[in-house]
Amino acid sequence: RVGVQDGRFSIELPAPLATRLIPLSEKEAAESWGDVIEIILGPAWRDKAEAVLVNTVTKKLLIRVRTPSEVASLPLPSASLLRAAHDGSLVRGVVVTARDQDGEYRFVCRYFAPWNGIE
Repeated sequence: RVGVQDGRFSIELPAPLATRLIPLSEKEAAESWGDVIEIILGPAWRDKAEAVLVNTVTKKLLIRVRTPSEVASLPLPSASLLRAAHDGSLVRGVVVTARDQDGEYRFVCRYFAPWNGIE
C-alpha cells in the first residue's frame, strides 16, 4: 500500500512478500549476481554492500549500503549492460537502499529495472 501521511510518502509491503527476502552470503551474491551488482555499485561493491537479499516471488534483488549518500551518489547504470549481465528470468528489478541516518525517513532507495523497460 502506498500513501501520504503528514506530508510524507509511505510504502507498506504485505508481510508475506517482505518475509520472503532471502539473505545471500557474499559468495552467493558474487556467484549469482556479481556482474549486476558491480554494474550498479562499481568494482569495489564488496566494500559497499552491507547485505544482499533476493525475493524469488517478486523477483527483486535488494542491496543495502551503509549511507544514504552512497545511494544518492550512484551513477545511472547502463541498462544495456544490466540486460547483458542477466536475462531477467530470475530478477526483474534491483533496489539499492540505506537507512536514513538523520531520522527524517526510515530509509532511502533507488530502483533499477531495465528488464521491465524502466531505464
